[in-house]
Amino acid sequence: MRQFKHSQTAETRFRNDPVVDDLRTFRQSAGAIAFALEMPGSLKPEVSLLLELFEAEKMGKRLTVSMLGLIDGIPPTTTLRYIDLLENCGALARIPHETDNRMRYVELLPEARKAIEEAIASLRPNRPTSDKQTK
Repeated sequence: MRQFKHSQTAETRFRNDPVVDDLRTFRQSAGAIAFALEMPGSLKPEVSLLLELFEAEKMGKRLTVSMLGLIDGIPPTTTLRYIDLLENCGALARIPHETDNRMRYVELLPEARKAIEEAIASLRPNRPTSDKQTK
């Protein structure tokens, strides 16, 4: 289980990242993400998976299907069901692992990433988005 250990460098580097701080705040209102992605109903587990992927991406990490379910404490079959739903909605994609054909990475698609960033930015309209901070 060593792969789930966060490096001290990454934790320290992103501890003060305003986007990650906003993401943590935004987790309180998961329904807004579902609304931003035009998904029906209250999809808290699906939104949680999207937020995990978004945060991992911001921290420079890639998550596999198995890791994603373990992080959120969702059973594997349920995780796969949610991933299928999100993939069909155009929110994420499964990418083959470089060396292990049994594993797949899960990545946000640009439209989902943009919707999450906009939803997070709407919480604090005066704070610049991540794109503006890097320019």
